[in-house]
Amino acid sequence: MSDEVGDPKVMGYTFRITISKDGKSYVSTAEPARYGHTGKLSFWMDQTGNIKKEDNGGKPIK
Repeated sequence: MSDEVGDPKVMGYTFRITISKDGKSYVSTAEPARYGHTGKLSFWMDQTGNIKKEDNGGKPIK
């Protein structure tokens, strides 16, 4: 896989995966690298598989 795949400058979004300490749950997020330029919507998904989106006004997903 290309190194550019995870580069926010190329993709326009910053991707993160956070795994709980017990390893039983996680949250995967995608946020615009430059709010208003590369996108306005933030996306996140947890272990249930439900994908959610919201315009956070450029603020980080909590």
